[in-house]
Amino acid sequence: MADIIGDTEAIIQEALGKKRILLEGAQGLLLSIDHGTYPFVTSADCSLNGLARNAGVEKSDLAFTLAVTKAPYMTRVGHGPF
Repeated sequence: MADIIGDTEAIIQEALGKKRILLEGAQGLLLSIDHGTYPFVTSADCSLNGLARNAGVEKSDLAFTLAVTKAPYMTRVGHGPF
């Protein structure tokens, strides 16, 4: 597996130099450990800030962001307050 393991931070920093990267987050904001409805949350920050931080980039490095929503109202999969 050594040939497919790499330094992801270096790869992302190199891609930032070319100004074209795509980051895709998982789960919704209301599952975020920082913004969600505790204790019904995941262990990570699912916001744009969390996505950038976990990828090792500054949010200010991202010139364009696009959010895709599932519905114009709050929804939840699994247990939770609504």
